[in-house]
Amino acid sequence: MTVPSERTRAVLWAGGLLVQINDDACMPLDIRLAAHNIARHFPTVSDVASMALLSTPGIGGAMFERPEHVAGWEDGCLAGPLKYSTRLRCPDEPSDSDTDDDDQSEGQSYVDEAISRLHEARVIYEECMQTVYLQLLRCHPELSASLESLGSTAADAAKWLCTPNFDDNTKTGADMFGEGRGQEVIDRVLQSAESVYR
Repeated sequence: MTVPSERTRAVLWAGGLLVQINDDACMPLDIRLAAHNIARHFPTVSDVASMALLSTPGIGGAMFERPEHVAGWEDGCLAGPLKYSTRLRCPDEPSDSDTDDDDQSEGQSYVDEAISRLHEARVIYEECMQTVYLQLLRCHPELSASLESLGSTAADAAKWLCTPNFDDNTKTGADMFGEGRGQEVIDRVLQSAESVYR
């Protein structure tokens, strides 16, 4: 069974792997582009920390540990962790190795493993977004009423709450609730609902 610290480490390592693949000129261009595009929507260290704060031990168990409580996770991020401040250069030119069949076949098992790890991390992230959403609804019934007025699906609401939309796109709705600023989230939802139904 996966424990929260292992899940945290896996997601953070997967983010670091995206950074590493994006920067690796030996990787085929299409793989580097895929890593670049996935990284744009992949949970950062801050996202994982936010999800850890909103996890409630004892009610389905905590999904994540705060990254600072997980020993050695940085060691698995050889090119550095994926953070909000990480600026990945979009790969735009094939490298010399993109045309070298030997390099491609040697790297294929590495690529297959990386894609498998990315898929697993994405599934975990989506489960965590749903858990954060359900925990917020349980703890803040007023949020449920405001989301219902907007008419969004649970999946869309969960994604919106776990995407940086506040404080110059540096904080998620979940972060805002964690800081005691949940009313700002509710106000934003209600404003959106009003503009939809005008």
